[in-house]
Amino acid sequence: MLSDPSRSSFFLVLPGLLLAACGIAPEPELAPEEPLGTQVAAMCSTTSVSAFTFYGISTYQGEMAGSGGWAVSGGANAVRLDYYLDGGLYSSELRMGTSGSWYFSQSGIACGSHLFEAKASPAIVDSNGNQTYCWMSGPRALSQYVQDETCAPAASAGSPFQYVSVSDQRQGCYGIASRNSAYCASISDFNDRQMCYGLATASQQPCTTMTDRNMQLACYGMSINYPSNCRDITDANMQAFCYGVSYQNGTYCNSITDRNTQLFCYGMSNRISSNCRDITHTNDRQFCYGVSGSYTPDCAYIQ
Repeated sequence: MLSDPSRSSFFLVLPGLLLAACGIAPEPELAPEEPLGTQVAAMCSTTSVSAFTFYGISTYQGEMAGSGGWAVSGGANAVRLDYYLDGGLYSSELRMGTSGSWYFSQSGIACGSHLFEAKASPAIVDSNGNQTYCWMSGPRALSQYVQDETCAPAASAGSPFQYVSVSDQRQGCYGIASRNSAYCASISDFNDRQMCYGLATASQQPCTTMTDRNMQLACYGMSINYPSNCRDITDANMQAFCYGVSYQNGTYCNSITDRNTQLFCYGMSNRISSNCRDITHTNDRQFCYGVSGSYTPDCAYIQ
């Protein structure tokens, strides 16, 4: 016997009607849980590092020390600070509050120029001590090259420009490159100072009081381009350097056995600063660029 389709449909929907009639509604689906990243983004959406400054940074006898100020806003109540040296992460710290100072100190820093960087990111710390770092907008950063002023620069054999400190070398570069003897006044070593005065003023008079005879003769020759003064210099490399600069002829530099001194001689004698490019000592290279091209901005990179 054939069944009645309408009766089958009736019984199919009946259970749902009975549940509704008894006041039991179908359980609604749960809303998906908000992703953690969305929660962090919402917390950090208005935070920022509103100020980040240097008070100063320096290195003395192998110890680097620096400090500065910071401030956060937009709901942040702390700051994450990361300190880098020559591109590598050195240390990190969390400082509470909405403003304050930061400090960095490290001993055992080798001689030479080092890049110090500090980066600040806003942070939120709740009542349970949970820490949230707000990285989305990127940290604010400070950077500066730092040179230990107590370290003598690397010297090239036979060069008449061998300074006892980085600051002396930088001032000598400014004085000779600009022909402004005022820069020479702060050079600490007497002979280096007189050499700077002689070349900056194109005068032999400052050379007369120098106590190092080879440097004095080089000063006499190079200050006024008078090569016969170079004849009695006992250091063969320095004598060739003096001849090259005094004659303004780079062929005299060919006999110099120290490659860095030879390149410096080529640059200074021909007034072609591109000869300085392959000098391996960074500060000597910048000095060569400055005095060979009479371009003082190169002197600023002596650090």
